[in-house]
Amino acid sequence: MQPSVTTFFDKDVPCAVCRVIHSTSVIMIPGKASCHKGWNMEYKGLLASGNRFDNGASTYICIDQIPDVLEGGVQDDNGYILFLSRIFVDLSRDLRCNLNEKEIHSTPITLKSAMENIKQTVVSKSTLIQKQKIKIANLQIKTAEIATLKTKLQQQTIKIANLQIQTAEIATLKTKLQQPTTELANLQITKSAEVANLQN
Repeated sequence: MQPSVTTFFDKDVPCAVCRVIHSTSVIMIPGKASCHKGWNMEYKGLLASGNRFDNGASTYICIDQIPDVLEGGVQDDNGYILFLSRIFVDLSRDLRCNLNEKEIHSTPITLKSAMENIKQTVVSKSTLIQKQKIKIANLQIKTAEIATLKTKLQQQTIKIANLQIQTAEIATLKTKLQQPTTELANLQITKSAEVANLQN
């Protein structure tokens, strides 16, 4: 079971004074458990104060919904007593309201200064610019790699073209080498025919 304000009956309650850095305003809104736009919620709690019949001065404060207690604070001295503020509805007037005797929520909220908001905006934009610079640098590296690959491809294309030229030259040389052999064969045939004619 999660602890709540109502489970700390007759306990000594500690308090803490906290400072919010870079905040220009701190307010506590009774009866509200959420923040206005642009404000930051510090914690949720319940509205409490001293009893209206007490002689001492009292003010409304916001007690954390999950409060701490002091160790050994169970003597029940009935010192300064805090009471939860409740809503009371006059049911005799036939008012349709289901909030009778309900605790009142409260929310301390803070508003950051304009300068702090500007600083955060500048930091966010600086971070975004750094990320964009990194992306640009990576793109430049990729572009350089692509240019290198293009150069290598062009070199390979030139090598292939040179090999094709050399292959054509070899084919031409083979053809030229075959021509004398053909002429010699033709000459041999002619001479053989002449010899045969002379013998006849």
